[in-house]
Amino acid sequence: MSPTVEQSLERKAEGNPSGDELGNIAESLAIQLNYQGFLKSKGIDVDKVKTYENAAMYMAAAMLYLRDNCLLEEPLKKENIKERLLGHWGTCPGIIFTW
Repeated sequence: MSPTVEQSLERKAEGNPSGDELGNIAESLAIQLNYQGFLKSKGIDVDKVKTYENAAMYMAAAMLYLRDNCLLEEPLKKENIKERLLGHWGTCPGIIFTW
């Protein structure tokens, strides 16, 4: 049985939380956003926003990993993949927001 958030925080204060407890602690600190409810209240189609978000995330990953054929106009080949990673995931949220 997993410990409660309160038990996890107590063990954290003692300096020795377990892996499960660290997950509980992280979950208790997470911010839950109800953006779907907000979008619906403004009359915005949530499915279109999700489609846009998925396309933006794909393009961000493609910029990091692919040197060519980003739109997959032909089957992906080993030559299309960069030999070394160029860029970092920290830029992706800003890129997606900007797009």
